[in-house]
Amino acid sequence: MANDLDLLVTWGREFCAILPDNDEATGQDAYEAFYEAFGREPEVSVFRAMGDTEFADLAAAAREVLEDPAVTADQMRQAVRRTIALSEAA
Repeated sequence: MANDLDLLVTWGREFCAILPDNDEATGQDAYEAFYEAFGREPEVSVFRAMGDTEFADLAAAAREVLEDPAVTADQMRQAVRRTIALSEAA
């Protein structure tokens, strides 16, 4: 369970860090965007399997959750890559 919590905390932190112009984004928003895009909780295996379509879907969900049209697939790609790297380092 601790690993699941660590992943959720890391994902939330990296999601917020990649959106510096949106100071209202929270870790809960990261979870909600992921769940809205994929209908499941974040998992490292899902992050690793993501491709262009999934990053676009995640960005669309994040735009909806945050009500921020500026969120891009590239930002989501960066947040996911950082989350994977940090989860592997732990």
